[in-house]
Amino acid sequence: MSTETKKGVISGSLPVILGQYTDYNFKFTEVEIPNARFVNGRKYPVAIKLTYTKNNEASDDDSRLYEELAQFVYDLSKDYDTFKTLVRKFGALAIKGFNSTDPENFSLFVRNFAKGSNLSEFKQNGIAHPREDVAKGGVTTVNKTTGFRRLYAHQELCRFKTYPSILTFFAKYPSKTGGDETLTNASELYNVVKQKYPEFIDAMAKKGIYLTQTWPLGQKLPNGKVYSWKSEHSFGRLIKEGDDLETQKRKAGEICKKYVSEDYEWTKDGGMKINEHTKPIRLDPYNKEPIIFGSIPSYYQKYKWNLENIGPNIPPAVTYDNGEQIPLKYLNFILEQSIELSFDYKFEAGDIVLVDNYTSYHGRTKYGDQRREILACFLDDDQQEKKVPIPFVSS
Repeated sequence: MSTETKKGVISGSLPVILGQYTDYNFKFTEVEIPNARFVNGRKYPVAIKLTYTKNNEASDDDSRLYEELAQFVYDLSKDYDTFKTLVRKFGALAIKGFNSTDPENFSLFVRNFAKGSNLSEFKQNGIAHPREDVAKGGVTTVNKTTGFRRLYAHQELCRFKTYPSILTFFAKYPSKTGGDETLTNASELYNVVKQKYPEFIDAMAKKGIYLTQTWPLGQKLPNGKVYSWKSEHSFGRLIKEGDDLETQKRKAGEICKKYVSEDYEWTKDGGMKINEHTKPIRLDPYNKEPIIFGSIPSYYQKYKWNLENIGPNIPPAVTYDNGEQIPLKYLNFILEQSIELSFDYKFEAGDIVLVDNYTSYHGRTKYGDQRREILACFLDDDQQEKKVPIPFVSS
């Protein structure tokens, strides 16, 4: 009779997630996050820690470790939906103990999580600042325009025609101070705005919100990169070397109309102005809780910064969709609360953070001129299974 130990998942849910494989045994357990928030009776965010032991005859090859871990992640995702369930229940999930800062190992983890969870790489279009591809499966750099200003709360691409459902972040090289990932729960933000200014919630639901942003033809950034609508992850995915400007514009317009907005225009200096029309008061499709699904805090803060640093004759970046001005007391309050309600997650090297793009706003704190390398991969549900936040008018 064979006494060989069963290989694969032993337990697929908390409090202890276990797997036994040829060379390694794996365990995930929940760990406390100091000062975690509680939203609608649930922790926000939640964290699990990976530990593992090597079997006696296993080699010292690290690649084998991450290959078997990837198989464990795939098995957990396919048979138990472990990670997707956790991130959608709690809004954000930190995974500690990965013990690698190699982007290829992160890519392997994410691709197996995605494959087992019926998720796929979300192709980025309409990104505001340059990204660089780093590893397979859509692993890229994040916005590194400047570390001297906070990146304010937003949900990735939420005002566009298409947007990802789950975001993944990886700490290749976190800054020593600052540079924390900020997480604000969209349901908690809805609750506090509804309590203070219920008429603002009603107005957003009934009138909708208009947001506008202009991508320049070419603007050199402090980090040496060029900010342009021609960038691959902005609107340049179809542009080829040798295309003249009019061809480039036509191709950028095709991307815009398909993935971003059908309402765009070209400025006199060759910029691409995108007009975004959205209904931000919605129901989360998974927990059925009301949320504010929009990037109002980040848009409004950018407008405030422009007023202070460029000049007073700048049209507002956020209005009701009928063109009516939004009282500043409402915009100031939603900006203030997006900061007040934020949980600031301090990255450690090798940390992976999964974020539900419907439930959570994300951003980051200032970190100055320190080195900081955080990578990202955006994921989306298969089209047959995709659910999106549904606009509604609150009672």
